[in-house]
Amino acid sequence: MQARVISSSSSSGGGGGGGACATTYEHGAHLTGWKASFDGDGDAVDVIFTSGSAIFKPPKAIRGGIPVCWPQFANYGPLELQHGFARNCAWKVTDEKEGSIEYTLTYDDIDDEQKAMVPGPFTLKIRHVVVDGTRMRTYMSVTNESEKELEFTTALHTYFVVGDITKTSVSGCKGLSYLDAPPHGSASSDRVLVDEDKDEKITFAGELDRIYFNTPNEVVIHDDARSLEIVVRKSIKGEEHLSELPDAVVWNPWIDKSKATGDLGDDEYKGFVCVETASVKDKIKVPARGGTWSTAHEIEVIRKK
Repeated sequence: MQARVISSSSSSGGGGGGGACATTYEHGAHLTGWKASFDGDGDAVDVIFTSGSAIFKPPKAIRGGIPVCWPQFANYGPLELQHGFARNCAWKVTDEKEGSIEYTLTYDDIDDEQKAMVPGPFTLKIRHVVVDGTRMRTYMSVTNESEKELEFTTALHTYFVVGDITKTSVSGCKGLSYLDAPPHGSASSDRVLVDEDKDEKITFAGELDRIYFNTPNEVVIHDDARSLEIVVRKSIKGEEHLSELPDAVVWNPWIDKSKATGDLGDDEYKGFVCVETASVKDKIKVPARGGTWSTAHEIEVIRKK
């Protein structure tokens, strides 16, 4: 598979563009890496994690980066296929310029088995944008060209690099209800509803897999080992026409699940956390005959002083 690298020379927004770049692939419209760059600092910082054991061989989904879960997140929907099919497909590049690339997947691009998972023709677009040295965005839009309403759950399943998972925490979820998954190897795979997270921050001392509902605009990863904060925003100032993904998934597989996952190194759990903007609890519904829906998330890296 051929990688396409995007970068921006912009210095607006408080981050110099020099050294900031992102790597993407047509397979899955997948962003597999983003390096941030701070003003006056020649060293780029890795923000997006992709496994060293990732398999770059379609139709296998790439482990890490920003997989596009569509038209279903996990098993939240009628499909047997975990996370839907978008991340497994070959997309087309439909626009490319400095700092930005757009990928498109249509009904004509998928196979018969995948066509049976949607009501009819659609156009799905993903645009990755390197805004400046410390910010990037991913935009997602769906147009329903079928004669029936299109329903789906979805997530931008983002893997973030951290210096040490035991020195990492996530804030912004206190007071929220969430679904908690049992650890790998448990007798039951059923998630348990927790009415309220009472902790100021989520910390990691074992496998953690939670779906938080009705999250605030910002969820923050505190990477103390690298003295960084990574802010994940579900809305973008000046683009209020975009729909917000209401939920957030926080995940780290820890030891046993990492060892059981063939395309993830046994010890790689120490160096990443997933914080994903998502719509899981409530299905998104796009009207027939040309109905559209669009969303985005923004990631900003801040160096702690």
